[in-house]
Amino acid sequence: MTVTVRRLIGLMLILALAAALLLRPVAVRSDSTNSIVWLWAWQHGSASFTNSVTEVPVQIGFGLLYGFDQFSMDTDEKTQQYYTHGVYDIGQRLSGQHTRILQYCSIVGINVQLGSRQFQVTDGCLKIEALWPPQLF
Repeated sequence: MTVTVRRLIGLMLILALAAALLLRPVAVRSDSTNSIVWLWAWQHGSASFTNSVTEVPVQIGFGLLYGFDQFSMDTDEKTQQYYTHGVYDIGQRLSGQHTRILQYCSIVGINVQLGSRQFQVTDGCLKIEALWPPQLF
């Protein structure tokens, strides 16, 4: 095998390894959607809805570094109190969480953004599953 062929094979292996480390395939399923979304590890997602009790907008953000992680919630103080009963700081509690599957259900409506892709659900559920990397714990 020539040096050029070996270098080309080596470069292809490095590129394949980089893609495996940085790409995040995510399955999105609902009654009207069944697709795979390809994202980068540094991209983010969010779920936005209006709390039906407080009638205030809520946005839950998340990262894609290791499954779904780096969660945060953006809403007003009254709605935070509704969720926590004032017992804990929701931002602190959410920030350390991670999971492979998110499922959102809504009668009124919810908007989920994954990178630049948007999905909306009204009167139904949306299941989002991080297919890579595998979660070891």
